[in-house]
Amino acid sequence: PRHSSDRLSVMPREGMGWVTVSSVSNQLARARLHAQADVNVNEGSSGDQTLKYNKLITGFVRSQNMRQAVGVLKKMEEENIPCDAWTYNSLIGGFAKKRDMASAEKYTQKMKKAGIRPSVITQNTLVSGYCKSGKVKSALKLLTQMEEEGLEQPNVKTYTALIDGLGKTGNSEAALALFNKMNERGVDPSVITYNSIISMFAKKKDAAQALEWFQRLQDCGLAPDAHSYGALVHAHAQAGAM
Repeated sequence: PRHSSDRLSVMPREGMGWVTVSSVSNQLARARLHAQADVNVNEGSSGDQTLKYNKLITGFVRSQNMRQAVGVLKKMEEENIPCDAWTYNSLIGGFAKKRDMASAEKYTQKMKKAGIRPSVITQNTLVSGYCKSGKVKSALKLLTQMEEEGLEQPNVKTYTALIDGLGKTGNSEAALALFNKMNERGVDPSVITYNSIISMFAKKKDAAQALEWFQRLQDCGLAPDAHSYGALVHAHAQAGAM
């Protein structure tokens, strides 16, 4: 629709609602209105064009249309429009969500070749993608790279994704060792971190350990959420304690 494409060209650079961006971009994606999109993004400075192309990529990624998202990147390259961290992180995140880690790595390498240093956001996206794909060893290699190659240091999301991945693959010892390492490095665990450990023990049918970690969650000043209680109930059900 005409008004949808018009709204994309006049969106403010800051304070912009993601729902609006996604709605407009998804309409373009579904209709494949590249001609209208080109009119919008070809106006303004290179920085403005980068921003507008990034919004299009984000919209295509959110609608899980990675072919179109990559097409926008190719268009940027053809038109010599600068790509930035947002450009690549959007694509990496889209492929990671689809469990296509080969493509996620491909665009991470393109990001590096473009002289853009992968941030902790990039690394966390890859770590989470590998863990959810059952490739925890690859995720652990990324953790080592972050620690040894001068990249941004791992944060709570990095460790939590790995702890969850290790727990789901039955490697509870490594998960707990990583929890201890996380604390030693001064990274405070979140409710989600504890939930991952409680769920890990639920899977092992160890209700006693699940309850202990539920209590530890509270002892450190965190408030259990619905997932915490759900994991605890599941642990007791698995152990036949209910």
